[in-house]
Amino acid sequence: MKAGYGILTCLLQLLLLPWSSAGIRINNTTLCRDRLGYFPKDLFQVSTCSLCYEYLTDQSKKFVLNKPVNFRMLQTKPFYLIKKNDASCTVYPKHENQTSMSEVCNTLSSVECTNWSACCRAAWNCCERQVFDDPEDFCPQTWDGWNCWNYTAPGKTVTDTCPSYIGDTDSGLKVSKKCTENGTWFISEKSNLEWSDYTNCVPSISQLFRNVIIISIVFNSVGLILLLLAIYIFCSYRQLRRQLRIRIHLNLMVSLLITGVFTMVWDVAVQYNRLVNKKDDSLMHSQEDVCKSLHIMRRMTKATNFFWMLCEGLYLHHLMINAFVPPKHLRVYFIVGWGIPAALFTLYAILRKTIADDSLCWTLPLTGPERALEWVLVNTPSILCLLLNFIFLLNILRIIVRGMVHHPNEPTGFRKALRATFVLVPLFGIHQFCLIYLPSSDNQPAFDIYQIASAIINNSQGIVIPLIFCYFNGEVSTIRNGVSWGCVQICI
Repeated sequence: MKAGYGILTCLLQLLLLPWSSAGIRINNTTLCRDRLGYFPKDLFQVSTCSLCYEYLTDQSKKFVLNKPVNFRMLQTKPFYLIKKNDASCTVYPKHENQTSMSEVCNTLSSVECTNWSACCRAAWNCCERQVFDDPEDFCPQTWDGWNCWNYTAPGKTVTDTCPSYIGDTDSGLKVSKKCTENGTWFISEKSNLEWSDYTNCVPSISQLFRNVIIISIVFNSVGLILLLLAIYIFCSYRQLRRQLRIRIHLNLMVSLLITGVFTMVWDVAVQYNRLVNKKDDSLMHSQEDVCKSLHIMRRMTKATNFFWMLCEGLYLHHLMINAFVPPKHLRVYFIVGWGIPAALFTLYAILRKTIADDSLCWTLPLTGPERALEWVLVNTPSILCLLLNFIFLLNILRIIVRGMVHHPNEPTGFRKALRATFVLVPLFGIHQFCLIYLPSSDNQPAFDIYQIASAIINNSQGIVIPLIFCYFNGEVSTIRNGVSWGCVQICI
């Protein structure tokens, strides 16, 4: 009963104080302020450091907060961290306590750990600054979760340099915070919490991903139109669809078509949706099962592209070394092109769901021993397809060059080799080797160039393949023109 009376007295004392007052003391205990309330200095340190973790690690968290950030009180119990898969494991992080910091940092990358530690230190420094009373009717000194703000006159908007630890910020850019006319910080209608405007802090990375999405959508849209028409042409002429080579082309185009559809849906429904919405409102967080289904289908259809490119390489290489013994059917090619990717990604989805990280729509690369799952079932098969096709290409060019040696007076030999290289590189997917090395985001120009180049290369195959093997193909044009001329003669 006495304890309840003491808490009530404490709350009444706080209610009688001006909301904008800083340097508040209750029972000789200094309280520090953040946007969620007032805390004793030691609890402020734990709470703000925990919130720094929540705000800065928007990836596969190993820890979660002890309660949701959806309310605002004068004084409340602090936030702390709970291990995701072990509720009995709690951490009360303080930047000066290396044991607690290390326990969390062991689950983060070195960059994430550095940024999180810097945020914790900045929050503590902000608390240390809150020792003087604010001028009357001014907005109070406060910590907003990422940055510290001094007391501010009513009706003023103040700015500060964007903190370096929030990610890929551009130097010199500013975050702003508005003090309303009644001497309180501006409150967002969506969150009902004090709000600072950080939208200018990461324009380059945000705009970069918008540009990447736009490039992807434009290239895929053009590719889908060209692929649909090419598939229609191949299916419309009996002389074409009966050829095994054309049927392999047809399957590759169908695979590219399906991949293009799922990529466009992913770009719009997941990636762009995440850019324009709050984290909790995005499809990636609000409908994880739908998001995971889209993710696995997009990756599986992309893998079918690699396997059908391998089928193209296998078939052409077989013809080059066994010109008089062509394959009689495509059963093996269908198993390789459609069956193997389906089996690999079915197994991947089951294992990812049961034994690996099941969070954030499976978009994050796995770490530790679980990383083998990604490499064995996803990355390695695609890389092997490219390596085999590269070997096939070298051997095909060797055969062509050897033919040139035996026929030195053939004027078109060199042109044939060049043409074969030009045609087979996109067909075999050799251009994908350009994307093996991913520059660090710390090297902003190189990272930006890579992202743009990757968007173009990954999404242009649906344009290049139908152009080379259908629209600009002499055999296809001859058959189409022959059928058209035959129709004219019959009509006459």
